[in-house]
Amino acid sequence: MLKAYSYNEMVMNVRQKFDLEDQSVNVGLETAALDVCRGCKVEIDEEVWPLMRMSLDEVTVVVSGGDSTAGEQGPALASGLCAPIRETSEEAAEGWQPMEDEGQRTMDVQTSTPALGKKLPTDFGWRLNTFLEGNEDATSEASLPRKNDSEEEFNDECREENEEEPITPSAITPTRRHTVRFATEEPQPTRDVRLEQPNTTQDLEARFQVRITAHPDQNAEIKTRGKHLVKKVLAAICKTFNLDYDRAALYLITRDETTDSQTGVHYVRCPPDWSMARCGITSMSELRVQLEPLPESAALVTQKSK
Repeated sequence: MLKAYSYNEMVMNVRQKFDLEDQSVNVGLETAALDVCRGCKVEIDEEVWPLMRMSLDEVTVVVSGGDSTAGEQGPALASGLCAPIRETSEEAAEGWQPMEDEGQRTMDVQTSTPALGKKLPTDFGWRLNTFLEGNEDATSEASLPRKNDSEEEFNDECREENEEEPITPSAITPTRRHTVRFATEEPQPTRDVRLEQPNTTQDLEARFQVRITAHPDQNAEIKTRGKHLVKKVLAAICKTFNLDYDRAALYLITRDETTDSQTGVHYVRCPPDWSMARCGITSMSELRVQLEPLPESAALVTQKSK
């Protein structure tokens, strides 16, 4: 399971992983792993998830409501990239002695997140089209400075519990928590596909529009030609989004139907020296820019230069 970009997608992935398809079951996220939490459990909602996701190493999934036994299928958690450790069932009432945790479920997941760039300027389409039209024969690669990610600051205040009237044990809904630990981020796996060359010269000269995404908050539709080289288009995108060209790669997003009637998403890397038409990119194509790790040799040279 990947660390999702949006809060709703993350909740949906958690429901599928823990078999919580019943909508009467409430699923929430919280964390106490960040320094600003100061040991307090802080609820994560849809507004703060885009800001906190880059700093989170793990989250706690809070399950309440519905059938108290929902989502407790241990064997299902042993598949894929997660490993069941233990499960927790908590019930609390004033005057009761707290019960010891029966356990927690922990699973390691792999994530893949394209690096953040600058806010997309309003004249992005005009600037990028001008770059492509004015430099159709240019083959030199751009060397761009790397953007330093600024640290996000979060509210470190913990809400105090309000004093209420004593609650009877029968009025309490059982709550279960599962800890989801995120692994070190790695590049998203790609699928090898066979790319066909265009059949006619018209495919190379025709202008068409494609959608390019560098981040969920940074995307645009641009016009290009089939004869443009991938590295030329990539250089223009990196300049606009302020991305490191030496690490950037262009991916073609493809979708297909799986055996269980679900849509599978695949990312196909486009070779820099290939033309857009040779990569099979058309007006209906969806593209993504992703930063790849530097090779060890290049990383050593960069450190020595500093």
